[in-house]
Amino acid sequence: MSTPDLIVRADAVAEGGFAFRHPLDPSKGCTMMPVSRMAGMKASAVNLVRIAPGEQAFPLHVHHGEEEWVYVISGTGEVMLDQARHAMGPGDFVAFPPGGPAHAMVNTGADEMVCLMGSDLTTTDVIEAPELGKRITRFADRYEAAPIDTFKTIMPGKNEGESQ
Repeated sequence: MSTPDLIVRADAVAEGGFAFRHPLDPSKGCTMMPVSRMAGMKASAVNLVRIAPGEQAFPLHVHHGEEEWVYVISGTGEVMLDQARHAMGPGDFVAFPPGGPAHAMVNTGADEMVCLMGSDLTTTDVIEAPELGKRITRFADRYEAAPIDTFKTIMPGKNEGESQ
């Protein structure tokens, strides 16, 4: 990889990207530009995301293995953290640690909301979408989903200080 391949220029992302609609809830979507992949990154993801007025980028969800974050560049909206909504605007940053809270970004403004969204890229992850009643498993090459209520505990977890 040559040095210029590590740089993603502003003109390359100005109007680009691909339209994304969530496969489990096509009413949720945004335009995404995978800037980290364009620069050859593999261990973390950074996407330039454009959310149209009135749109929600992704269904409310929580990752159990992956850490995510959002930085608002322009526009206004709200971040949903479980059932609470918090106003977001340019310069605001929000972190989503593994295990919760469930989260989603919504554009409540009159103009497009532009954000950088990122995460570490764990090889596998378990994602729950509580409003959809789904649990999603992400593998390196695919996603699989099933109703949350089809899962049952087959072995109890260990408590702190307890050996297995």
